[in-house]
Amino acid sequence: MDVFLPIAEVSVNIIAILSLSGVVGILSGLFGVGGGFLMTPFLIFLGVPQLMQLQMKLIIFWQHQYQDQQLII
Repeated sequence: MDVFLPIAEVSVNIIAILSLSGVVGILSGLFGVGGGFLMTPFLIFLGVPQLMQLQMKLIIFWQHQYQDQQLII
C-alpha cells in the first residue's frame, strides 16, 4: 500500500512509515531523547530526500514554537 508524496515526488509504503514511527516513538520514550536522530536514517532508507526531511522538521519545529508562544500569552 504505497502513498505518493507529491512535494518529495516519492512513493512510500504507509505501513512501513507507521511501523517505523511507532518503533521510533517507543525508543525515544525509552531513552528520553528526541526521535529525529532515529527517524532520519529510516526516512533515508525508505527513499525520502534529505531536503524534504529537513523541511518537515522545520515545519514541526515552527509549529511547536508557535504553540509555546500561544500558551505564554
